[in-house]
Order: sequence, then C-alpha cells, then structure tokens
Amino acid sequence: ETVDQADTIFCMTEHQADHIRRALPELAEKIKRLDLRADIPDPIGGGPEVYRHTAERIVAALRESLDKELS
Repeated sequence: ETVDQADTIFCMTEHQADHIRRALPELAEKIKRLDLRADIPDPIGGGPEVYRHTAERIVAALRESLDKELS
C-alpha cells in the first residue's frame, strides 16, 4: 500500500532497484537509484565513519534529486 502511494522509490544500488522492478513491475517507473552516478554501498559491518560517510552520501543525493525535481 505504501509503495503504491509513493511518487518515487529510491534505492541505494542498481541491484536493489532491479530486484524491486522485477518484484513489482507495475511500479518500475517510480523506482530510481538514489545517486544516479554511482551505487551507495550498504554500510553494514562498517564502523561509525563508514556509516557517517554513507549518511552524507544519502543526504547529498537526496538534495540533488530534490533540486532537480523543484527546478
């Protein structure tokens, strides 16, 4: 229900995006990789600095995406 209401579904990696597109082909147009230039790797197992860096990349990619949408 939540994904049906979403305007966009952001994924951290292209692999995740492809997996969701296969599972929910009717939502394929909504599914996008968060950072269009490169995947954002899952920080699991990394230390605090890895998580901090991942969070910074997510925030930067969200800002860029929102800027494009609002322009």
